[in-house]
Amino acid sequence: MDHHLEIVKTNIKYPIVFYNHQFNKSRPVSSHYHQDIEVVYVVSGKVEACIDGKKEIFYQGEMFIINSHSVHQFNFPEFTHLYTYLLSVDVFKEFQIQSYFFKLKAPSNKEWFKPWLEMKYIHHLLPIEQHILMYQLYQKLIQDCLIETKKETKQNDISFILDEIEKNYDQNLTLELLAKKFHFHP
Repeated sequence: MDHHLEIVKTNIKYPIVFYNHQFNKSRPVSSHYHQDIEVVYVVSGKVEACIDGKKEIFYQGEMFIINSHSVHQFNFPEFTHLYTYLLSVDVFKEFQIQSYFFKLKAPSNKEWFKPWLEMKYIHHLLPIEQHILMYQLYQKLIQDCLIETKKETKQNDISFILDEIEKNYDQNLTLELLAKKFHFHP
């Protein structure tokens, strides 16, 4: 199956891009991946997702997380309203957080969702309030959803390799060079 790289402009100053989307049967989201972490909240409706080949269904009031470089697509059997948050992985790198691989399902209590839902009002906030809110969301994600097992660390190693390939795609990269840099056997 073909999928494409989706590039979203984020930066360390404003590391989260927020989208307020509405979809229906005739508007699926095609197979793609991106460097950013994607957090999706289902405001209303139903999402049939395929994430790294695994089918999942999410309903109104649920939030789920798509890791960096995970191939995913969405179908909508009915009218569906989503809030989508793209979190720059550069924040994790900037603060030297080595592993940023997250659980698929976010906690399901209203208190946990509250700051995420406040993002829809971000443009009404002062710049300092915007920064505080964005970094609170990173903190919540790290505290409550970060996975730190050896299996997921290996997946994260692959993400670093993919990042290197994306940064240097126009250069003469070989498996041997990548293996040496990331301590793998070609």
